[in-house]
Parts: sequence; structure tokens; C-alpha cells
Amino acid sequence: MYGAVGLLLISVATASALSSIAPFTPPDALLNKISIGSDDLTAQSLPLSMCSTWPVWIAAPGGGSVTLLPSDGEESGWVNPATFEQLWLPLDLPAPQCRASIGAVLKDGVPRYLFPCFEATITTVGGALDGQVWHNRGLNTLPLAKTWLPFGDVPTDSLRISGYRKPLPPPPPEGEEAGGDADADANAATGEDEDEASSEADWTPVLPLTEVNSALESLFDIVANGPDELGSGFCFLVAPLDDSLLPASAIEPGQRLRLFLSDVDATPTALDPDDRESWVWKRGEADLSLYSVAAGGESEFLPEVYKPLYKAN
Repeated sequence: MYGAVGLLLISVATASALSSIAPFTPPDALLNKISIGSDDLTAQSLPLSMCSTWPVWIAAPGGGSVTLLPSDGEESGWVNPATFEQLWLPLDLPAPQCRASIGAVLKDGVPRYLFPCFEATITTVGGALDGQVWHNRGLNTLPLAKTWLPFGDVPTDSLRISGYRKPLPPPPPEGEEAGGDADADANAATGEDEDEASSEADWTPVLPLTEVNSALESLFDIVANGPDELGSGFCFLVAPLDDSLLPASAIEPGQRLRLFLSDVDATPTALDPDDRESWVWKRGEADLSLYSVAAGGESEFLPEVYKPLYKAN
């Protein structure tokens, strides 16, 4: 899980501290595929390994400009921050400010898929980097989506985004392992493991049904007028919505946060996959579990590029 140059590499002492952060220490990742939303029950998917390293571009608030986020493979020490399953919250950083966003998958500059996500940022205060916005804060800090909606399947002016949260289940008692059923583990990775203890009634709305036209307009403007690099290969393009801050209570360790992008026009949209009739609707979905992780600033492996972020906070 931790690369040799990763931001959150953990020394023996730090690992010990992390193990005491119960109950919200991250478990092993399970997700291994991206699902393609559809209005039928025919499963379509892409290997997660195929798309987890695609470049990510972020539109400026209100659109008009776009920035390519630094990632791994660069001499400066950046790591790949993209995450489709877990959002990590280091103990020595403030909680990120999160805004609901629309993401697009581009292939040679042409939109192929749309999905809901949220922009999670921390802004440096004071010092030479005062006002710098950090999207890449290390491993598992840039939330994306596990289910994509094929572009054109739903008229864009009909699309709405909505969000829900619920507490994560407590960990198993010390000495016991979480369920060992391989099928159950696979279902957990795709969000299709709901049981009676995880009923729809447990979900708390954190974002009402919200139009996404302004974000889509920003996306389309950038596709038409953006850098030439957007027209080569696959990449992600993310545009935050105006006035779409998620409540701080939804961005705490121990929460599961789900965002939906669909053409539904009423709430609630059923969240129980066991109710198959309610899930026959075209949708994109972000499904992130939020976990505490050890203080990155204490790691002897912290790359130089991240030190200004940790020193300022």
C-alpha cells in the first residue's frame, strides 16, 4: 500500500501511533474495478489499474482556466493522490474543504464518461506559500468516483447531483478479522453489500438534488478551449459546482460519503442495492470511506515538496 517515496510511509514509531487510531484506521483496499452506470442490469466495468494513473485536471472556480495536478513520476517527489475508495485524513492537517464537483473522463479531448465527486482542498496560510491550494496532499487525498455514467446516455440539462453520509461500521473486536467471504469482500468494494443494519434509513442527506449546468458548462468550455494536452489520451477533468460546500460533519474520519449523478427528480433515491427495482436507473456514483492516518509531518520519508503544507498547518 505504501510506496518507497510515498508521503505517508510509516516508520515503526509512526505505525504504532497509527494502530491506536481506532476505530478509523484504513483497512486494506478492495476496489479493483470501475463500474459503468446503466439503466439495465448488465454489468460493465473497467479495471481500476487501467485508469488510476490518468492525469487529473481541475477547473478553477467559475471555470475559464484549468490546472494539471502534479502527480507521481516527477523528480520533485509528488505521489499519485487519486483515490476511488478511501479518503485519508492525516492527523496533523486540518480537515479539507470539500465542494461537490462534476468529473469527466476525456479520450483525446472528447468526453466519454461523467461522474460525481468532490474537490477536497487545504489552503496554506502564511509564509511564502500563503494562499496556495493543495489538491495533492499525498496518497488517497484526491477523491474520484467508482461508477461512471456514459456521456450522452442522459441529457446533460436533466442531470442532478445529490449526496448522503452515514457512520462506518465499527471494526471487529480485537483479535478477530473482518468477514472472510471473498464474495462479500468483493461486494463491499463495490458498495453492494448493504444489509439490514445498513438500511436506507441510516443515510443522512448532505447535499440536496442540485443542478450541475454551471459545472458542465465549465467542462465543455475547457474541452473546447483548453490546453492541447487535453486532446491526447485519457485524462480526468474535474469542475467544482458553485455554492456546493459539503458540511464539515460529512468530512470526518469514520464516515462513508456517497454522491450520485443521475436524472432522478425526487428524493430520496434508494440506496439499497438489494432493492433491484430502485437501482434500475442511470447514474454515476462516488463512494468514499474516510479514515484517519498517521501524522505525515512526522514521517522521515516525507518528500520535500509536501513539507510547506505540513509546516504551515
